[in-house]
Amino acid sequence: MRKMLLGACACLIALALFSCATAPKKAPEQPQQPAVTEPAPQPAPVVEQAPPAEEPAAVEPEPVAAPDDLKSQAETLRKRVYDLTLNDLLKDDTAKADTAFFLGKDTFGKDNEASTAAYTDAVDQYTAIIDKGLPILADQHRARAAATRDTTSKTDASELFPDGYPIAESSFQDAQARFDSSDFENSIPVFDTSNQLFLLLYKGTLAKKSQDLIAERGYDAFDPGNFQLASDKYQEALSLYNVDNGKALIAADEALLRYNMTIEKGRDLYLAGKKGKADDSRQLALSIKADVAVKDDFSVADTNYRAAIDQVSKGNIEAAADQFDTSTTMFTDAYARAKDKREKAVVAMQATQEQRVASESLAKEAELKMGIVPEAVPVPESEAAPVPEATPQDMENQGDTSAQPEATAQDSGDQADSGSQPDAVQTDDGQDSSAAAQSSDSAQ
Repeated sequence: MRKMLLGACACLIALALFSCATAPKKAPEQPQQPAVTEPAPQPAPVVEQAPPAEEPAAVEPEPVAAPDDLKSQAETLRKRVYDLTLNDLLKDDTAKADTAFFLGKDTFGKDNEASTAAYTDAVDQYTAIIDKGLPILADQHRARAAATRDTTSKTDASELFPDGYPIAESSFQDAQARFDSSDFENSIPVFDTSNQLFLLLYKGTLAKKSQDLIAERGYDAFDPGNFQLASDKYQEALSLYNVDNGKALIAADEALLRYNMTIEKGRDLYLAGKKGKADDSRQLALSIKADVAVKDDFSVADTNYRAAIDQVSKGNIEAAADQFDTSTTMFTDAYARAKDKREKAVVAMQATQEQRVASESLAKEAELKMGIVPEAVPVPESEAAPVPEATPQDMENQGDTSAQPEATAQDSGDQADSGSQPDAVQTDDGQDSSAAAQSSDSAQ
């Protein structure tokens, strides 16, 4: 519409300018044209504009709820990790999981979104620790139980405790079956029970052997109080076997302690008594010169005696006691053999002395018969020279008959009866007494 109006105005202006520039000519009358009425311009339609839209109010995000479930789950898993001691087995992994756990704890209720993320991370890490660590941990418990089982099997436990040993063995086999089926967590306590049972059998064996040793050596006489307490605790341990293994182990340890105290005190006094006996028997053997008379026997006994002293210095009390006993017996035997030799030597020397006196008496009687020497008053036997004491050399020579005189009083009598002449005796003037006798017979 507006363009139409502008176009009409432009035409009118152009027409006016044209009429002014040229003389007006008398135009032929034109038939009158009807006037063209321009339509009145219509006002532009008013377009109602919508009011500007109001900006929507900012919507606040709904608050994130506290991650209570995640928190509880993380706490449960963490406790399980520590109860299983996986925190010691996988220290670095546990440290990382704990970092996430405490971040979730610190932001809980303050920044629940961050707390949720941290607790989620902690749950994942604790779960991974359990999955990774359980097989390793179960194998460690299995190895410990197996080692105790192996050690106990090398003792007399199966013979001393025929009822208790199968219980321990059955427990171990049950744990092994769980382990083999990957039931690692449940195999751990069963392995631990098996370990306790075998350990009780092992300690019970030690206690029984200590009890027997004390009875054999008589150590209980030196410390009766501790021995009685040890025996009571030993019986207590047996009664609690496979009932309360923890208390049973405490009782077994107490029994071993008391038995060892009895042995410690008793063996010192016991050993002192053993050595004292060996010392006495050795001194007795020396007093009779057994080290000369029976040199080899004494030497063996003395070597054993010194070996016993060496065992004492090394702390081998039981071995020392046994060797002291052996040396005591050997010294006693050496004394007896030396004494027997001495007595035989004395008897032989007395016989030799008697033979010498008898020989002298016969010689004097022969001289008297021949009138060579004046009759002398015989020396009473009570005034005869004493028999000298046997010396070690005499005892060594005892049994060597070549060193002993063979002649006896009976032998001298036999010689007189057969008409044999006595040994020649020199007279005061040096003449052979037998020749003088022959001269006297001729003169007669």
